[in-house]
Amino acid sequence: MMEESPVETETLIRTLRLTSAEPTDVEVKAASGGCPRSLRETLSVFSNAGGGTILLGLTDSDFTALDVDADALRTALAGMAANDVTPPARGSIEIELFEGRRIVRMDVIEMDPVEKPCYVTAQGRYSGSYIRTADGDRRLSHYEIDRLLENRTQPEFDREVVAEASVEDLDPGLIAAYLDRITQARPRGFAGLDQAAVMNRLGLTATRGGAPHPTLAALLTFGAYPQQFFPQLNITVVALPTPRMGDPAPNGERFLDNITCDGPIGTMLSDAIAGVTRNMTRAAVIEGTGRVDRYEYPLEVVRELLVNAVMHRDYSPGARGSQIQVELYPDRLVVRSPGGFYGLVDPADFGDPAVSSSRNALLARILADTPLGGRGEMLAENRGSGIPTVLRTLHRAGRVPPEFHADLRRVEVTVPHHALLTPEVVGWIDSLGQDLSQAQIQTLALLYSGKAVRNQTLQGWGIHAADATRELTDLVRRGLVVKVGDRRGASYLLADTAAETQRLLALTARQRAILNFLTPGMDVAVGDLIEPLGVGRATVTNDLNALIEAGLVVASAPPRSKNRTYRRTNSKPGKATP
Repeated sequence: MMEESPVETETLIRTLRLTSAEPTDVEVKAASGGCPRSLRETLSVFSNAGGGTILLGLTDSDFTALDVDADALRTALAGMAANDVTPPARGSIEIELFEGRRIVRMDVIEMDPVEKPCYVTAQGRYSGSYIRTADGDRRLSHYEIDRLLENRTQPEFDREVVAEASVEDLDPGLIAAYLDRITQARPRGFAGLDQAAVMNRLGLTATRGGAPHPTLAALLTFGAYPQQFFPQLNITVVALPTPRMGDPAPNGERFLDNITCDGPIGTMLSDAIAGVTRNMTRAAVIEGTGRVDRYEYPLEVVRELLVNAVMHRDYSPGARGSQIQVELYPDRLVVRSPGGFYGLVDPADFGDPAVSSSRNALLARILADTPLGGRGEMLAENRGSGIPTVLRTLHRAGRVPPEFHADLRRVEVTVPHHALLTPEVVGWIDSLGQDLSQAQIQTLALLYSGKAVRNQTLQGWGIHAADATRELTDLVRRGLVVKVGDRRGASYLLADTAAETQRLLALTARQRAILNFLTPGMDVAVGDLIEPLGVGRATVTNDLNALIEAGLVVASAPPRSKNRTYRRTNSKPGKATP
């Protein structure tokens, strides 16, 4: 797994104090009585998802350093990581000096997918594997653990024989077209074989009880009606009138359209794409000498997301009760499929042409040689080109890139319904007074919208890795962005955003309390802060002046005015502070 440079301890603790909370990848323990046994679960959590940092010797309320036996804690934590979880948790363990006291820090490294799950040895794999959520640590379900174990081998659920079905349950026309294409393209592999033998060699059938039966991949692709055997292996399309599922429109309707797409994969895809298309708005655009209908979402994006979901979803028995769900909201398109990412797939690397992994190898191969309708194109390319195509298409259309959210149970792709280069963004970029390339303009617009940017982001637009590095390096040289991290883990921030983060970290605890008390758009006077803070007027005034100096607070009147009030700034990069 990719490792990023850890945040310095002093900066990390200042951030904890600033937010008054622990993020999901940080665990703080006072450890006054020794190394807590609960850290076994924490080691499992961090090893299973994203890694994390353990800090021992700090209070978990205000993160104040305590007097602890740091040497004993380091020894105990190292022993716990080596002996109390399986496989052993890895990471650096150091004693560091913070505010005059010695504390212990361990940076736990996320395990390689083929080693997961990491579990508390005494509790066993299916009872002692943990993951962290917004609500705290929880045990992984059997289904989730099975998905992790799946990464150690090539899953073969798509090769599973459907004993209840027979060859007669396959559509003769679909099978004939597929076999004709395969035997003509690769005649040497099938010379002298009859149709039954060819189907067996291709993995479409297998013999059970003396009779041939279709495999799951064959039934899904060529079955006359696969849902006879697997009712939920289909696609549903829902068009909604409001941005939240379940909220009715003013006249009471909860759905604008609700479609269930059954049949073989080709039919399901065609019906799902048609369902999404008829519920999208479109506008006529003149291109060259002709008129073109342009939809809310490029049809190529819709198609690739659906094909990707069908090809890579989980087909294990535990997921066969779940369908692929497509939801069209007024502000976004969502495609959701069962099962998390398979293999060494990280959404942060999407755009890198080397990122590809097939959970269903047989199905992927079949779809690559199965025509979609009568248009001559295949259902899928099986070249890892689906997501890069989505990224490039949205980039060319000037749209915000998709958001990927995944856990071990599902993958959810969201395509926002808004342009990247809005008039506000274009105005801000113009105000910079820089001669920028189109790639740099798109990069700045993406950062302005709050999205992350890495080298792989530009690669997803079709830019070569070396050219992407050159474009980003030039933005750093111009002082417009700041590089964070190095190598493959490097990401980029707007310079103004990075500077504001540093200003926040430099505040005292009382100044942070004042900032948290203020909300954008609310004016307060010095007298409003004296009682909550428990300090005098001069102290509050000095802290407010420091916040003004940092650009985080503005005053409504000159320093000696009796009507002087204060307001927290709420500005975006490049915009004037109110």
